[in-house]
Amino acid sequence: MKFHIKKILFLLIFVFVMLFCWIFFLSNSSNRLSKLVDNSVQFDLRRENNNLLENTAANLSNNRTQSDQKSSETLKSSSNEYETKDLEKIFGRNQFNRKISNIVCDINGEYKIDCLRLKNSKETIVYVPFSLIRKYFEINGRIVKSDNQGEYFEWNHSYSKIFYPSVPYSYDGEFLWFGNYNVEFRDRVKCISPVDHVPVSTQWHAVGHLYPTQISQYGLSHFTKNITSPKPNVFTIIDQGSFDVKKFSRFAYKSVAAKQNNFVSFENLIVDLTSKNLTNYLIAKLDIKFLDPNSTISFQILNRIENRILQIVFTKSELHNELHSLDQTIVSGIGPENQKSNSILLTRDLLIDLFKNRLISDRKRSNYCVVKIFTDGSVQIRTLSLKTSAHGEFALAAGEWLVKNQNELGGWPIKVKRKFAKGALSINEGWHSAMSQGQAISLLVRLYSRTSDPKYLKIAKKALKLFEIESYRNGIKAMLFDKYTWFEEYPTAPSIFVLNGFIYSLFGLYDLSKICDDTFCQRSGKLFDIGIQSLEAALPLFDSGSGSFYDLRHLSLGIAPNLARWDYHSTHINQLLHLYTIVRGDIIQTTAERWIGYMKGHRASHN
Repeated sequence: MKFHIKKILFLLIFVFVMLFCWIFFLSNSSNRLSKLVDNSVQFDLRRENNNLLENTAANLSNNRTQSDQKSSETLKSSSNEYETKDLEKIFGRNQFNRKISNIVCDINGEYKIDCLRLKNSKETIVYVPFSLIRKYFEINGRIVKSDNQGEYFEWNHSYSKIFYPSVPYSYDGEFLWFGNYNVEFRDRVKCISPVDHVPVSTQWHAVGHLYPTQISQYGLSHFTKNITSPKPNVFTIIDQGSFDVKKFSRFAYKSVAAKQNNFVSFENLIVDLTSKNLTNYLIAKLDIKFLDPNSTISFQILNRIENRILQIVFTKSELHNELHSLDQTIVSGIGPENQKSNSILLTRDLLIDLFKNRLISDRKRSNYCVVKIFTDGSVQIRTLSLKTSAHGEFALAAGEWLVKNQNELGGWPIKVKRKFAKGALSINEGWHSAMSQGQAISLLVRLYSRTSDPKYLKIAKKALKLFEIESYRNGIKAMLFDKYTWFEEYPTAPSIFVLNGFIYSLFGLYDLSKICDDTFCQRSGKLFDIGIQSLEAALPLFDSGSGSFYDLRHLSLGIAPNLARWDYHSTHINQLLHLYTIVRGDIIQTTAERWIGYMKGHRASHN
């Protein structure tokens, strides 16, 4: 009996001890679980809050924004107020009320916007909408979706690109980074003149004018692409007066006369290319005579995406470009100058004609193909073909314009008036530019190196003359601090010393100095050396500590400095990087490296 009582007592004690241990374990587990949940909530809160900044910061409204008279309207309009219901939906009502709230940010005492305050046990964090930061600091940012990283916010201090030289600069090779340019698509290019075959610029003149700098850039861009791009595909229709009727599904014509000097006469020629599927063959090249005043040749282009037919008509009229939007037709006249010649050589990018006349907005070449070519009236044709590109022809067209339009001073005058510094400075039409002279020389030297045609070298040598004529005498030469020679992009009085135009002129001088060894080329080399000395002395003056100055008007005029936009700042860097492959100057290298840092938000040290 006693044995059973002891056994029962032992079991009771054991149960009691186990119960006590179990209660103690549950208590500790509950505390740990509570802490884990709290930590998880805080982590999720931080994570959700970061997502909020990326996805909803732009949803601020101006309900509570107040501004005084000095505030920037742009900045005010960019800030909005977070919707409380959205925040509660993300965080939950209790977490939102406890962790995050709205707070007013007073910006320099000028205006107010709504921000977010995150309450933290260690610190108070205030989040400002990126729409304000973007305008305030000129920062760029966007939400990016990546397969590897998921969704993230990409922050860029600058929006421009650096083109590092892959090979040393050469006078007869690619021109700098111009292979990346599509000059004809620029907003300031009105069209490609059907008379002169070069860009018509609306820069400084809405009606349009032939701007020598832009024409040279057009030529240099296509010269470079002619080196770097694959050879074009060519679909030949008529070659030296010969054509093959069997080559086309429908080749209709009337009254074909005998060939004369490899020209064939046609009345109402029709070339049906519908079955050929000539996608991307958008360069039309032809040698034609219009025998009647109203004779025309037309190209019909299919927009494959919209299933829409567009038409370009070339005629002998004096109009340059006239758009008939009702029937989706562009009428382009060759002008009176070309009417005087026996035949007309045309190389036209039909896509550019459509784009510049606003018949299309899509520039993807694979979405278009020529489906029909036809003539109206009497014509004679020697060659007619379609190509996928014509970089060589376009570069030569720019060179021919330079040959025909150089004046007695060796320059290409710019026939528009320019104003600077809010009207404080101006130059009348007919002024010359060092940038125009330099880039023209660079193109002419390259064309001579490829064609051996002496006219290009002759014109390039003549262009040297303006480098030794003072800007106040309609030249391009100025003096910085009465000591350093500067070649002016804009020959104002007083001079403003534009950096990028000056450096472009140096590349032209270098190119000419290397193409030959006569007195002209030797003189060009000396001018280049003088320019390099000036550049190395003046470079520190263009450093703002966080970017670069476009010019030195703050020195010559005593006014506010003219900061270079990021695209001009990157141009300065690109120029210095390529120039360093010619001149191994330490200051050129260190300046380029420092200015690259500025594009990533680095700044010069303060005291």
